[in-house]
Amino acid sequence: MKHLIQVRQLLVGAAAAVALSACVKDNTGPAGGSQVVKDVQFVGYSNPATQQTTCGNCHVLKQQSWLKTGHANAWDTLQSSGHATSACYKCHTTSGMTNVANDTAGYFSAATSAKPYFQDVQCESCHGPGAAHVTTPDETQPIPYFTSYDSTKNVGCGECHSGPPHNPFYEDWSRGAHGILEAPAISSGGTCLQCHEGKTVEQRFGGSNVFVEAAGTSAMPIGCTTCHEPHGTGNTHELRESITVADTTNLCIRCHQRNAVPDTANTRGPHSPQGPTFLGTSGWRPAGFVWDSTSVTTHSNPSANPTLCATCHVATLDVNNSKGQLAWHYTGHSFYAIPCVDTAGIDSTNSCDDSQRSFAACATSGCHSSPAAARTYFESLSSELSYLAGVLWLDVNGNGKIDAGDTGLLTKVASTEFKRDAVITVAEGALFNVQLLTADRSHGVHNAPYLRALLIATINAVKTQYALSAPPAQAAFLERETQKVAAQR
Repeated sequence: MKHLIQVRQLLVGAAAAVALSACVKDNTGPAGGSQVVKDVQFVGYSNPATQQTTCGNCHVLKQQSWLKTGHANAWDTLQSSGHATSACYKCHTTSGMTNVANDTAGYFSAATSAKPYFQDVQCESCHGPGAAHVTTPDETQPIPYFTSYDSTKNVGCGECHSGPPHNPFYEDWSRGAHGILEAPAISSGGTCLQCHEGKTVEQRFGGSNVFVEAAGTSAMPIGCTTCHEPHGTGNTHELRESITVADTTNLCIRCHQRNAVPDTANTRGPHSPQGPTFLGTSGWRPAGFVWDSTSVTTHSNPSANPTLCATCHVATLDVNNSKGQLAWHYTGHSFYAIPCVDTAGIDSTNSCDDSQRSFAACATSGCHSSPAAARTYFESLSSELSYLAGVLWLDVNGNGKIDAGDTGLLTKVASTEFKRDAVITVAEGALFNVQLLTADRSHGVHNAPYLRALLIATINAVKTQYALSAPPAQAAFLERETQKVAAQR
């Protein structure tokens, strides 16, 4: 029904637009009626004063939503920045910059009096020149590229959203996990593609299936338009889903929520459980375990942290070189919460000692008094939760199996308790929770109070079920941790 209403609105709006403009190329000037020489390829605005695009005379709903985007204010944003130069015009006007047209078209080929018709990032900035399509509407109009950047065609979002040190959105994206195709997931196909293959994810998030690569068989990474809808959505930064809701409809959690609780049909263990861990719903819960997520202030508290995942994972950071000059404005689009930094900018491997990581996002979000304080807390928290997990099982040889040489309570449990049948035993649940800490990949930061309480309850359940006891040193540590949990309730 919603689709029918939208179609009806589109038809009514289009009919009115046809009556007024005939959906043809409009070369007339403003109210005075004088003729303005525009461009032979690009049509631009039909009325710069109202920001009515010529394309929008027919594509009414797209026009309405586009007006609410940052692209519709690109020219004014540049002028008010105090740094406007002619070098900026390619990305703040309608031209051939991000499509297959010549870059000198549109704004750059128009007469001075017609240049206002090509200000802002209008439809043709991404879709290509529209004169032929407006004259003879059919399905041959160039369509946008899904790719964030195509170095052979010079098209895509990255053509404008790039360029260190000030604007390296594309560079940051290409250094992060979203810009990488995970070969095992792609080859597995099926449901894996719903989070690992860009075209599939875009469709899942309600995107169009009309773009250059749609018919291709090549897998695509998670690109800009996977998460952002260029035509506008009403969400911040034109995101396809909200990032402020603390549930599984959150844009980030839509994918980061796989295998977060034990499943008798799945022997893999936890996989991408960040969202449910963040919300305090992941893992195996021992009998009697109760968790009140409102009892403590955590990262997942919308009142304390309104943008949730994005607060830390899309935080910006200015990195200066040895001379104190800006070397890199980190846009957050590698999605590293505590990125590795050096005098050249951001380390693309995200593999470094904690001393080389920036904890600035932890302080700017208001959660911690300083980056140094956040670093100290991170290190102590990581050690604390790792110790608790080690009470259950420490995989000494790192082979992912409980075997000779390993330590912890689970090494004293009979192997028959790990038979992976229709019943999840206490031992299997405990093993899942140990693996959860590693699979979450945050060292417990996503929800430290929850994981601490869950691990302590799990240890006690294993001790009771199998009549086991921890060594004296571990027992004393557990007593202190139990008191911490009790104090938080």
